[in-house]
Amino acid sequence: MLLKKWQSLKIKGDRTMNLAYKVMMNQQQSYTLRQYVVICIGTNALDDYEEQTMKIIHDLEPGHKLILMTPYNARADAD
Repeated sequence: MLLKKWQSLKIKGDRTMNLAYKVMMNQQQSYTLRQYVVICIGTNALDDYEEQTMKIIHDLEPGHKLILMTPYNARADAD
């Protein structure tokens, strides 16, 4: 039963925001997207990350809640 509960999770390393979008849209179109959509892509950024992020926000159907997780490093330089 526990395995069935978590089988719709799509966890994978090295995803960029555009790949996260594709996973989200595939699940949304197959009606397997959960109520809480958690996206954590770490530092795998794209040049157009703002546009990709807005696509996710605008294309997520009503009734879902989007949670964006980002890493934090207090020692990072502000380049």
